[in-house]
Amino acid sequence: MDEKKNADSGAAALSIPVSELDKLLLMADGRCALLYLYTVRNSGLMDRAAAADILMMTEDETKEAAARLSENGFRFPSAVKLPQSDELPEYSPVEITRRSHEDAGFQAVITETQQTMGRMLSVSELKTLLGIYDHLGLPAEVIFMLLNHCTEEFREQYGPGRIPTIRRIEKEACLWAKDEVLSLDAAEKRLRFLKEKKDMLFRIKRLLQIRDRDFSPTERKYAESWMQMGFSLGALETAYDKTVLKTGKLQWKYMDSILHSWHGKNLHTQEEIEAGDTKPFRKNPKAPGGSGRDNCPAVGPEEIAEIDELLTRIKDTGGEQRFPKGGRTAL
Repeated sequence: MDEKKNADSGAAALSIPVSELDKLLLMADGRCALLYLYTVRNSGLMDRAAAADILMMTEDETKEAAARLSENGFRFPSAVKLPQSDELPEYSPVEITRRSHEDAGFQAVITETQQTMGRMLSVSELKTLLGIYDHLGLPAEVIFMLLNHCTEEFREQYGPGRIPTIRRIEKEACLWAKDEVLSLDAAEKRLRFLKEKKDMLFRIKRLLQIRDRDFSPTERKYAESWMQMGFSLGALETAYDKTVLKTGKLQWKYMDSILHSWHGKNLHTQEEIEAGDTKPFRKNPKAPGGSGRDNCPAVGPEEIAEIDELLTRIKDTGGEQRFPKGGRTAL
């Protein structure tokens, strides 16, 4: 009777996946469990300052719990609202002053940022910095790595001695928060990934004979998509060679069509392409012995280009394609 009464009461209910619950129990950390429950209760939106007040924890404790949850593979519900740069909260000068005196982590972040920029920070910049530290939840040591990364990247792009703006740092911090880079280990993994990506893009640019300039935005999208598909440098070199031989120059769409054809066949290295990029015959089951019109090679991007060129010539000649003297006349 009581069970039916509870079921009919219309009270809201929350559910937690058993796999998540098991991981939470294995952690045996009450603070992590409370923070996780608080986050689920708030539809995935984590306000660390509010959580600290409700859970009777310090903000440092909530940061440590959040980092531990991330390290153990927790992904909060899809309702999580990841803060964007224009959604950072407004902090009053009084709040900034209080936090800069009472929070050792934030003090260290201010000192490191001012040393990086070579000057004192404005009130507006301090607000942004507190938003990165408090609202996005990046620990101080992660922010140090973020600052170093932004500085190196900015100098590579604009020259020695150049300093990134606080806006640039904020934008990168939002990306790190979105990808849950909330621990030293996660930050190190991200920096390794970014370095490998940059090195590969440089090699692709050199392979494609692009010198004295960077990729255009569209060119970069092509190159990054080839990397995401998993092509080796040798495979890209083969595709580039085929493209130049066929078109006489680098044609991005043509090279991309070749690579998509190989990707569809799961061929991503030069060795795989040499061994597996054949033109298999598709057998017509109705044709004994494999004869029949379906018993023909698969058409690849090069063949498609030749067919398009042939159809254009036919159209230009009014439906008649003439071959060189001594040959045959088509159509």
